[in-house]
This record gives sequence, C-alpha cells and structure tokens, in this order.
Amino acid sequence: MTPFKNHTGLTQEEMAIYLGITRSQWSMFAVGKRKLPIGSTKKLNDLLQYLQNNNMLKDKSKFFESENKKLKIELKRKLLDLEVLYIQTEKKVNGLYTIRQQIVTALSTIAFLKIQEHNDSNLNKMIEMRINKSLEKNSLDSLLYYQQKKQNIENEMIFIKQIINGELKNGEL
Repeated sequence: MTPFKNHTGLTQEEMAIYLGITRSQWSMFAVGKRKLPIGSTKKLNDLLQYLQNNNMLKDKSKFFESENKKLKIELKRKLLDLEVLYIQTEKKVNGLYTIRQQIVTALSTIAFLKIQEHNDSNLNKMIEMRINKSLEKNSLDSLLYYQQKKQNIENEMIFIKQIINGELKNGEL
C-alpha cells in the first residue's frame, strides 16, 4: 500500500484514472522512479490540498462516531434478542432437568411395582414404554446440547456488553 492510499483512500487504479495516466505510471511515481506529467501533478496537488484543508481528521472522527452509534444501537437490539433466547433456553434446560428427574422417580416406582405381590405386568410395560420414549426425547445428549447453547448465548451476551461499554480495544474486535 502506498502512502498515497493512506492520504486519499484511493487504490492505484483509481488514482491513475483520476490523474489520467496508466496504473504503471502511477505505480512508478509512487515509488519515486518516475515523475508525473504536469497536468497530473496539478490534479494530485489540488486533491491533497483539498484533503488537508478540509480537516479530514474531524470528518473521520464524525464518520466513526456515527458508525459506532449505529453499531451500539444494533448491538443493543441483538442483546435483547439474545436475552430472550437465553431465557427460553434456560427454561428448556430446567424443563429437561425436571423431566429427567421424573424419569428417575418413575424408574424407582416401576422397581417397586415389580416386587409387589399383585404385580400388573401390563401396567409395568406401559410405564416402561413411556419411560423409554421419554428418555429418547429427553436424553442426556439433548440436555448437554441445550446447556452448551445456553453457555454460548451467555458468552455472546458478555462479548456484546463489553463492546457496548467500550471495554474492548479495537484490536480485539
């Protein structure tokens, strides 16, 4: 990248077109191997003079300030969405814990029913089928999935809060 791109924001191709020369002519000028035609030198001088006189630092600051405000608004919306998703996921995790605890209790109950003198094998089979079906639907794998999802949402929320509060440096984004 040439120092001119830092000052103008234009690529070599764009600069060459603006100055009415070829890209290779511009490239050779930028590295000090060639001079520009007088008309191109005048155009370049006018451009650099304009950029210097119009206090581009102030305009850049306004641009980034505006961009940061827009980003913060968007991030606050995203944070609200994540908070809702976090609550929903937390309810799912808690529901899975509850169901899995009920399954453990049902397993204890079925063990009790099997040792009873007047054991109803049809009832036992019906309960065991329901337990197995519930275990498939509410597996440990499913619980771990939702716990991980909840953790990922929480991490994303923390990251967004750090950006909103200005706790992250530019290089960390």
